Amino acid sequence: MPIHAPERSQSAYTPTTQFYRELRPTTPHIRAEHWSLFITAGRAVPLVLSYPDLLQLPATSLDSTLVSIGQRAGGEQMGHARWRGVPLRLLLDELGADTRFAHSLITSADGRSSALRREQLAGGLLAYMINDEPLPVTLGFPARLIVPGLYDYKMPGWVTKIELSERPTSGFWEARGWSTSGEVRTFSTIETPHPGEKVRTAVQFSGIAYAGMRRIARVEISVDEGDWTEITFDAGEPGGWSHWAFDWHAPAPGVYSLRVRATDESGETQTEGAPDQPFPNGSSAIHRIVFEVI
Repeated sequence: MPIHAPERSQSAYTPTTQFYRELRPTTPHIRAEHWSLFITAGRAVPLVLSYPDLLQLPATSLDSTLVSIGQRAGGEQMGHARWRGVPLRLLLDELGADTRFAHSLITSADGRSSALRREQLAGGLLAYMINDEPLPVTLGFPARLIVPGLYDYKMPGWVTKIELSERPTSGFWEARGWSTSGEVRTFSTIETPHPGEKVRTAVQFSGIAYAGMRRIARVEISVDEGDWTEITFDAGEPGGWSHWAFDWHAPAPGVYSLRVRATDESGETQTEGAPDQPFPNGSSAIHRIVFEVI
């Protein structure tokens, strides 16, 4: 999954212009007046929405983190934003499909698709705004799915069809062996210092920890492969990342290493020696950097 990721912002929300985007063979460019969304379930009468229809429906805002399943330890393919759109539960209720239609396939304008269980879909948002701005083309205009706690390939943009079915099916990435559930694995990253950076004796270590819909319970750091030390962090809401920081004073100039690991509320801790391999379920490898104190 090729990704373009500008340098991440330290603010609460990732600025829209700095939000990472998937590099697709072609990015769909859809005029709002030409867009429509079809929601179907078997032989039921489809629910068809135009863009003006979408904007007239009851809307809500949702703070949620988006992360690429292709991200390796320390990667920058993630962002946190305030999304606004229509709760998908409202659209499913409007469709009135029987509960036996327990699975869904969401299709984008370029033909790519993703599969979700109905309960996952019902907990999401059909978003048309990000950070109080219209959703840009690069992030899926006119509308994209936001389903907290899942990797981004489960939340396609440029959505044109949502099809409910009685039996599970595979979408574009699932058919290529990627995780069926798409649930984010627990991970943490170091944002400062940067790898190879030269710093003064007093330096602030900082970064992000995220575990999807599971809260972060503990963040620990290790300097020069030493013992793990628990540090403070701000406990974000489920579906959103947590920031951590620690002020450190070097005992002497020299080259040092730094590692970070996180534990979520279920007790899952990032494992030392875990391979940094995103395929097929996402990476939970420990992030390690080397920096120099001058």
